[in-house]
Amino acid sequence: MNQQSFQVDIYLYKGNTQTRTIALGIVNRNAFNWDIPGSVGESENFRIKVVDHNNPTDYDYSGYFTITYPPSISIVSPRSDTVWQEGSTYQITWTSNGPKTSVDIHLFKGSDRILNVAERTSNDGSRSFSIPQSLTESSSYRILIVDSDNSGVYDWSDYFEIESSSNNDDGGNDDNNNDHNYNEYNSVSGFNMIIIASLITIIIISMRTYYKKR
Repeated sequence: MNQQSFQVDIYLYKGNTQTRTIALGIVNRNAFNWDIPGSVGESENFRIKVVDHNNPTDYDYSGYFTITYPPSISIVSPRSDTVWQEGSTYQITWTSNGPKTSVDIHLFKGSDRILNVAERTSNDGSRSFSIPQSLTESSSYRILIVDSDNSGVYDWSDYFEIESSSNNDDGGNDDNNNDHNYNEYNSVSGFNMIIIASLITIIIISMRTYYKKR
C-alpha cells in the first residue's frame, strides 16, 4: 500500500488518557501542522497517537514530550472604553502565564512615560492605582506591565482616557528611571508543533516551544 494513500486519525494523550482529538480522517501526508491551543495545559507527560482511520488496530504512539507555554502578560483593564478620573483609585488587572514573578507597572501618555505605578509588585493579576491630581486630561494614556526579571515579557493596554478634576497643566512627567528604552517592547511570537508520521510511526518535532523527551 502506498503510505500516502490512506487516512489517519491523530490524538493527544496525557499519560494513558486521551485528552484531545487533533485530527480525524486526514490524508496521510507524513506530517501534520498543529497549532497548540492554550487550553491544552502544561505537562511533561504528553504523547501523540496516530491511528489508521480504516483499521483502528493499526496505530502507534510517540514518545513522551513536554508542552510548556512561553511566559506572557495580557492586560485586562484599562481598556479602550475606560475613563478614569484623577484623584480616584482604580484597579489595573491582567493575566499571565509562566513563573509567578514580580512585575513593574508604568503609566504612559502617548510614547512618554509619565510615572511608575509600581515596581516589583506581586504578579497576582491586580494592582490598585490612585491617579495623581497633577495629571492632565487626555485620551492618550496607556499602561505598560513588564516582568521585573524578564523585560521580554510585557504587555501594553489599549489607550484610555483620564479626566481632569482641575485644569493643572504641570503634568505628571516624572522622569525617574526614564533612561530605559521602552521602544523595545513589541509583540511576542507564538509557537506550533509539527507531527510527522511515516506509515504509523511517529516523530515529534517541536517548533518555537520547549520540548524534551522523557
